[in-house]
Amino acid sequence: MSIELQQKSPDMRGQTAQKQAVWANEQWRQRRGFFRMTVIEPKDLTFKNIELWMQFLRDDTMPCRAGELVLPKTNKEAPLVHWLRYVQFLAAYLLRRSHIPCFDPILLSRVAPSAQKTGSYEVIFGLPVFSNYLSNTFSNAFQEAIVITDMMLREPPTRKNREALWKRIKTRSVSRIASSNRVNPSTIRVLHAAYRKRIPFCHMGQGVYQIGLGCHGHIISASTTEQDSALGVKLVNQKHVTTAVLRDAGLPAPENYVVSNDKAARQAAEQIGWPVVIKPTDLERGEGVTVDVQPETLDEAFAQALALSPKKMVLVEEQASGVCHRLFIQSGQLLYAVKRLPIGVYGDGELSVRELVQAAYDDDLQKPDWDRSKILPVDDLARVALAAEGLSEDTVPKKGRFVPLRRIESTASGGVDQDVTDLVHPENLRVAIAATRLFGMSVA
Repeated sequence: MSIELQQKSPDMRGQTAQKQAVWANEQWRQRRGFFRMTVIEPKDLTFKNIELWMQFLRDDTMPCRAGELVLPKTNKEAPLVHWLRYVQFLAAYLLRRSHIPCFDPILLSRVAPSAQKTGSYEVIFGLPVFSNYLSNTFSNAFQEAIVITDMMLREPPTRKNREALWKRIKTRSVSRIASSNRVNPSTIRVLHAAYRKRIPFCHMGQGVYQIGLGCHGHIISASTTEQDSALGVKLVNQKHVTTAVLRDAGLPAPENYVVSNDKAARQAAEQIGWPVVIKPTDLERGEGVTVDVQPETLDEAFAQALALSPKKMVLVEEQASGVCHRLFIQSGQLLYAVKRLPIGVYGDGELSVRELVQAAYDDDLQKPDWDRSKILPVDDLARVALAAEGLSEDTVPKKGRFVPLRRIESTASGGVDQDVTDLVHPENLRVAIAATRLFGMSVA
């Protein structure tokens, strides 16, 4: 006996407009294929634990939420089907966590008892298909989904169990699915935007995608397109080279020196004037960057930057006062600008900084590891940042006041971006566009 599952949208009459819009938007946009696998039915299929787990697994790209799974209650094999639908949900979730653009939901198409072994079933899933991915990409996703689903069936979502699951997904599931596939977190966000606007895309290989067709198509990889100069990309991958080219072109750039030992770093800092910034020459996203470096803190900052630098080269740089801003330029136009603030909290006029931070930290722990803001309880780095603002952890900040817990925003410590697109001064925009053109970049 087999179970044929008809896939159709439910009757949404009487539902909220938001829910109707979700289902109305659920039209298959990606090329579809089928994945076959053999599964063994778990012995004890009770779903109390897994329903609790779903409160902690949020996936904004999934048109059909796990809580909306509808089962044929009169079918005696409904528990098996219910289990498989959680498997399909988690397989899609893990693929997207691995930066594989599986945006259409995976659907359970057919279940039939297997002739190979008693208690096993042949299962067919309908799913989006992609060219030029390793053949085991999807089998690994389903195998990991089954392991995780079984764990959720057995164990309640205590804090200890949640941390164990997040670790499993990060260190085991994602590494298996993404292994040898060139994937990038920036690319999947661009692809999701294209998907939402119904712009077709395809995987060309090595993490390179084409968005659009024919003369309207563009090739992308991370934030690079086919319109970017290969030589320009090479130049901007080294901070000291970038600043030298900017200075030669008459554009503003800080004074800096490349050094490979702490003695040379100190000499460079004294030449520039204290305080200075210490950073690796060849990393991005604020990794290894220390600001406000004084004579007594230089050795520690230098050692940190040197340890992280792939080429073991460190930049000692002039420090500019003010707050970091980022302008995103595409094809000679400003797309958006953000003010980049370090990780922090906003005052409410009632709680102290310590209490605000602890509340934010406790709230963070309810989320999967990768969705957290990276806020930590008040530590020594936070106390330094607070002191620079004339605050302490016992201060009760006024309602709406932003309280920074680090001196800069970085990937390692997190941060807050504020949209300031409408506030950019024309001269700053002119400089940004000129710098983009100088390196032959379409996107900068």
